[in-house]
Amino acid sequence: MFLFKKRHSTKESEDILFFLLCVYITAGLYKVFSTDGVEIYVQPNIQSLLLNQPITRYQSVSITQAGQLYIKNPNFYQLFLFPDKWLDFDLITIFCNCVGCIIIILIMSKLGQKMVFRKDISLLIRLLGFLILFHAIFSIYRLIVYIPNEIDLLTNHEFIPLRNHPLNFFAEVYISLVVIAISNMYKNGIELQKELDLTV
Repeated sequence: MFLFKKRHSTKESEDILFFLLCVYITAGLYKVFSTDGVEIYVQPNIQSLLLNQPITRYQSVSITQAGQLYIKNPNFYQLFLFPDKWLDFDLITIFCNCVGCIIIILIMSKLGQKMVFRKDISLLIRLLGFLILFHAIFSIYRLIVYIPNEIDLLTNHEFIPLRNHPLNFFAEVYISLVVIAISNMYKNGIELQKELDLTV
């Protein structure tokens, strides 16, 4: 009865993860093939002198006084690295979430089997940890370096991003290190299981 409940719970979790995977793929395809351009919230630089106009126009972008920078024809890097105005996700984040969902689905399917301490599960947990670490480092770079510099160039040093303090991504670094540590503990569990099997 307990095993049946465990498998049923695992199946429900896998279904939820598969649904999230479909949502992320749909969001990524929408962002890639959308013709709406790129929008991001910005704020005036303290040193800038802005005219009292409803829209500030530059060579390739425009900014409304509501604080939205609009790039009509974004280049490859802007399309992939600027967040979506609705989801607040960039394409790299969507890709990492898709890969993360697939890894967790694989881990859960293998945990439902009889052999719990397996080398492939340890490798998947480690891979998930490094994926989280990659996304955290990438997001910190994107928010602190790339987006501010890009907005600075596009607006002639008159605007800066509205948000440039990625504290949650620093927390993501710690989470990734915890996951990697868990994978090491799992690996030690595999070695201990081997020793126990040899003694029996």
